[in-house]
Amino acid sequence: MESSKTFLEAPVDLFYPPAYSQDSIYQQQERTKELPQDFVNDLQLLYISKFLFPANPGYALRILSELCVEESVIRYRQDVLRDFMNVPALDEVLHTSIHELFLQDAAIASKYVGAESFIGLNARLGSMEKFIECVHRCDDFYRTYQDSLVSEGIHALLGQLRDLAASEPFRRMEEETHHLYGILAKEVRSVTIGLNFDAWMRPVDAAVLSISNEPFKTDLSLTSFFTHEKTVEGRPVHALIQDNDVSNPVDKMLFQDLKELSTTLLRHLDIAVQQYYTLGTRFLSAVETQLDYYVSCARFFKRLQHQGLPICCPQLLAPGQRQFQVQQLYDPSFAFQLMSADFSRVVGGQVVLNDCNMDDKGRMFIITGPNNGGKTTFTRAIGICQVLAQAGLYVPGQEARLSPVDFIYTHFPKEEQVGLDTSRLTQECKQFKETFSHATPRSLILLNESISSTTPSECISIASEVVRIIKLLRCRAVFTTHLLDLIPMLDDINAEQPNDSPVISVAAGFDEDERPNYIIKSGTPHNFGFARNIFNRYGMSYDAVRERLAAEDSDAE
Repeated sequence: MESSKTFLEAPVDLFYPPAYSQDSIYQQQERTKELPQDFVNDLQLLYISKFLFPANPGYALRILSELCVEESVIRYRQDVLRDFMNVPALDEVLHTSIHELFLQDAAIASKYVGAESFIGLNARLGSMEKFIECVHRCDDFYRTYQDSLVSEGIHALLGQLRDLAASEPFRRMEEETHHLYGILAKEVRSVTIGLNFDAWMRPVDAAVLSISNEPFKTDLSLTSFFTHEKTVEGRPVHALIQDNDVSNPVDKMLFQDLKELSTTLLRHLDIAVQQYYTLGTRFLSAVETQLDYYVSCARFFKRLQHQGLPICCPQLLAPGQRQFQVQQLYDPSFAFQLMSADFSRVVGGQVVLNDCNMDDKGRMFIITGPNNGGKTTFTRAIGICQVLAQAGLYVPGQEARLSPVDFIYTHFPKEEQVGLDTSRLTQECKQFKETFSHATPRSLILLNESISSTTPSECISIASEVVRIIKLLRCRAVFTTHLLDLIPMLDDINAEQPNDSPVISVAAGFDEDERPNYIIKSGTPHNFGFARNIFNRYGMSYDAVRERLAAEDSDAE
């Protein structure tokens, strides 16, 4: 009984290792609840969640937005996902079996309110039999794939199912279920019923006359009176079972009249169900959802691979190292936007991959470059990669080494609010104050086109102050901007605060025709008129309008 007791009292959690306390989970949730949640929308986490777990995106969003900081928890989850990525049978066999176990758990709980008919009894037995088959299937799976699995969580889950299959309560449940099937199959194969009719041939009385373990052989001359017939062994008889397996009143009457037999059947069913509940299978409702989540995430990352995009399990670095190093980084939300527009498209060659290294050589990037040059996409990719890594998932990139952050603070352009004290600059300053009041050296700050709503000279003045503050906080940060005059000021800012890593200039590139090529790398910005290029590209030049007007005047003449 001890193994079944363990199975009941210590259900496996595939998100948290056994040593991780519920208090720690609660404290983590409470800590992040009090901080600004702009990163959820700015990084399009709900959009990502819909691809990660289409059946329950809210569930995935909760996991992503918690920003787990415990290395042991992150590695625990990484190992579970790695098993689903590397052992396809986990999806094909284990996940399917656990799902069936969960359905049987619900079926048995809902159906067992006291059998009223032979058909109802058989339906309950069917649920019990499927439960037994699933447990044995999981046990066989573990024996076959035990050495291929690396995660503590999957080993624990399969170990519990193995213990369940070997437990005394399960053995007794299996015996009672098979015994019930034996009784139904051997002891009763036919029943003779006597009917009394009135003068109009309406049945007024009925009684069970005899029970036999042999099938009833009908007399064709008697059954030929009836019109609705089914054939058994070549002879026509009445059909008592409806097409949807629902019993009719005759079946219920027989069950009640055969009191001695039905009492025996119900006693055995009672024992089987009691043993079933002793096994504590209600834990499956939680595990089943967790398995659904991991299976769906594994399919998500395999789909990216199929599209020719790199994915990897990130190597975790100590939080104190404050590093983010990813080779061939990209924004998965952008990739899925391309894929959604054309389901037959393979987007691997159309998504630009960039390297990103935040370390002692530079933890804060000032990104400049052409309009629509990929600056926002690159910034968002850094945030999404950090979120996925801390959720224990794979990340978009060929190779990744990064430290967990304690929080992600973002500021992306939003619709202006209407009312007093709600100018864009006012809102930005309020948000900066909240960010700078809570950020630590282990935070990540992402600013996208911030500070652009006042005069150029004031923008530069405020932007340089923001950079100085972030440098002082020693955060990892990205600041995308069109304020090119900010770049020459970086040498003075770095000299002013020589401790920690320098702020570095990063530029979005362009091709020979001065069009964006979406390659982001360190370097000084190129002071070309990219906005003018876009303006001209759509025929909005002075010369183009002059030519159109001249042509119209010529036609009028």
